[in-house]
Amino acid sequence: MKSFALLTLAASAIIFFISNQGRGDEKSNASCELAKVNWISAKEVQVDMTEYQFNPAEINLSKCQPYLLKLSNRGQKGHDLNSPGFFKSIIAKDERSERIETYPFDEIDVGVGKQASLLFVPMTKGKFNFKCDKFGHAAHGMKGTISVID
Repeated sequence: MKSFALLTLAASAIIFFISNQGRGDEKSNASCELAKVNWISAKEVQVDMTEYQFNPAEINLSKCQPYLLKLSNRGQKGHDLNSPGFFKSIIAKDERSERIETYPFDEIDVGVGKQASLLFVPMTKGKFNFKCDKFGHAAHGMKGTISVID
């Protein structure tokens, strides 16, 4: 009886594996050849932060292409760019250590008059909302979207 149950379980696992080969779901979407990424040719994406807006508020990116996101706080208050879904879908490169890894945070905080940058590759296509997570900023319209296409 035990061997029949194990055989059934093994057969089910094999059928599941075969039936899911080549599916276009978001997880299989994430395969980019990072070894072939030319980080030096990263396209710069400049985003200015003021009270209470991002400029631009709509950002369009291509999957598997390198980008250098530059955030500049030109306002009189602290701001951040908060987008947990987007940041979980990228691979970032530390410009100092050359380490390549998943981005471990949900946001990038930028103090008054300061700048921050992030070198990254979008790994998953989709539309991701972002906002300033400081109290009341998103309610005043400080939000936008990042679209990642193939």
